[in-house]
Amino acid sequence: MSDLIFARSPYTIKHTSTANPPDPAYECFETNIYGRYADFTGFSVNAAGTIVNGTITDKISGATLTRTATTTTSGATSFPVVFEATQVNIRVTFNLPSGYNASSHTCEIEVTQAAATPTCQAVTIFNMSAMNTTSSLVYNYTDCSNASQTGTLSGANTKVTINVKFPYTTNFSYFYSIAGVQPFVYTATDSYIASRVKIIG
Repeated sequence: MSDLIFARSPYTIKHTSTANPPDPAYECFETNIYGRYADFTGFSVNAAGTIVNGTITDKISGATLTRTATTTTSGATSFPVVFEATQVNIRVTFNLPSGYNASSHTCEIEVTQAAATPTCQAVTIFNMSAMNTTSSLVYNYTDCSNASQTGTLSGANTKVTINVKFPYTTNFSYFYSIAGVQPFVYTATDSYIASRVKIIG
């Protein structure tokens, strides 16, 4: 609608228009009153710790937004290798559609880092033949360089840590060489050893 204003000369009218509201800020998720936010699909971290980039979509227009950078929250471009699937946060920077108070924006999203398959495990074994000092624990294993190894723990309460090719359950074995009576309760057990196995690579 238009207004018709009459004024008698020599009088004039000064009219000041109301300023337009500022452009809104772009937010990462659907939390702002404007209802725009980015949808992130396909982002992840692979077993080597490398960030895998996906697609960024503006939810209102459906337009694909251009990614300009992806980093860890500390600014690194990759993650240390993990041996269990882990939730991690990454920061994704992308260009914005027109109509906002900035040309680009950064969002922090949570993704899954895939577990790597270890190649080597540290196995601690302990000769628990405490009531028979003449019993020896003999162990055989494949080391992390794929070479066959053997060793002996002679006497009671001796201990050794060895590096065994993954998985140690198929690359490590042991038995007792007994001189005399060996009470079963004092022998090493698979569960005892398993509780002391550490992944080292």
